[in-house]
Amino acid sequence: MSKRRTKRPGVTASLPKRRVLRGLNANDRSSSKPIGSIIPYGELDPTTFVRTLVLQGHPEVPDGAYDIVDAYCTDPGCDCRVAYLYIMPPSHADQALAYINVGWEPLSFYRQWGPWMDDSDAVQLKGPSLMAMMPQSALAPAWLEIVRRGLNDPEYLNFFKTRYFQFKALLDHRG
Repeated sequence: MSKRRTKRPGVTASLPKRRVLRGLNANDRSSSKPIGSIIPYGELDPTTFVRTLVLQGHPEVPDGAYDIVDAYCTDPGCDCRVAYLYIMPPSHADQALAYINVGWEPLSFYRQWGPWMDDSDAVQLKGPSLMAMMPQSALAPAWLEIVRRGLNDPEYLNFFKTRYFQFKALLDHRG
């Protein structure tokens, strides 16, 4: 398990390297049901893992182990290049604490990809941002900040980028 310290004294976060996805599918949690055509990675590859963030001493988020479930668009013709993160509470309740968009391309990519969108939609898709139209808990803004800080680590952002392309390849093989 690797440990990372945030910039706030007394706050620690640890990220286990791998954790097997525990039967996450549309029948297990309402938050894993497809949102349009967005589903968790584990629904295509149930042997995969989710990231778990263990927080202790955060001023806004209770101590605990939180699953960060990454989901992606299932439309084979779509190349949105966005990961959708569901922050699941330690209790594994049916509702995520936050739904967050994470894109990795420059804003110009999202403007060109979705010419029908207004500029604020492109900015939201690029993210990181709270997903519009999804229920967000009172902890969602704090989780958005935690994700923003995590994305300062290129390895963390590359994880989602790699998973996006792996997910699309799995879709192609599935036919």
